[in-house]
Amino acid sequence: AITVFDGALYPTYARTGDLVDATRAEAAWERHLVLLEAELAFETLVASQQVHELGTRTLALRQRYTALVRGLAERGVALAVDVNRAVASALEAERTMVEAESQRDLAAAALALLLAREARGGVQVIANEAVPTPPAAEIAEVSLSDRADLRALNRRLAAAEAEEDAVWWSFLPTIRLSSRLAA
Repeated sequence: AITVFDGALYPTYARTGDLVDATRAEAAWERHLVLLEAELAFETLVASQQVHELGTRTLALRQRYTALVRGLAERGVALAVDVNRAVASALEAERTMVEAESQRDLAAAALALLLAREARGGVQVIANEAVPTPPAAEIAEVSLSDRADLRALNRRLAAAEAEEDAVWWSFLPTIRLSSRLAA
C-alpha cells in the first residue's frame, strides 16, 4: 500500500520548510553579529594601540620634565611642590599607559577569539589612518525586512500557523492506493 495523500501531514511538510528557512535566517543573523563584534574589536584595538603609543610618548616627555624640574629644584630655582606635581603627572601618564595596554590586550584577545585565531604574541593592527565608519545614509537605507532575525521570526510565525492548520487538515481523509498481485 502506498499513501497518495495524507492531509494531516501536509502542514508538517510546510512547517519543516519554514523551520529550515528560519534556521538559515538565524544563522545569517548570527554571522552578521559576529562580523559586527569583530569590527568593534578591531576598532577598539586600533584606538587602544593609538592611546598606548600616545601614552608612551607622553610618559617619556613627563619623565624628562620631572628630571628637569628636579634639576631646577637642586639649584634652588624650582620648589618641592613643582617636583611633586611633575612626579604626579608622570605617574598619571604611566597609569594611563597601563590602562591603554590592558585595553589593547583585551581587544586583541577578543578579536583573536572572534577570528578563531590564537592570540599568541598578541594581535596587532598597523594603522596609519582612522578606521572608516559607514556613512549615515547607508545605515538609514537598511529596512526592517533586511534584518535576518526578523525574517527568522516571521518564518517561525508561519511555521506556528502551519502547525495550527494541521488540526483542520487532520479532518481530511487519507487516500491510499494498494494493489495485490495474484500469482
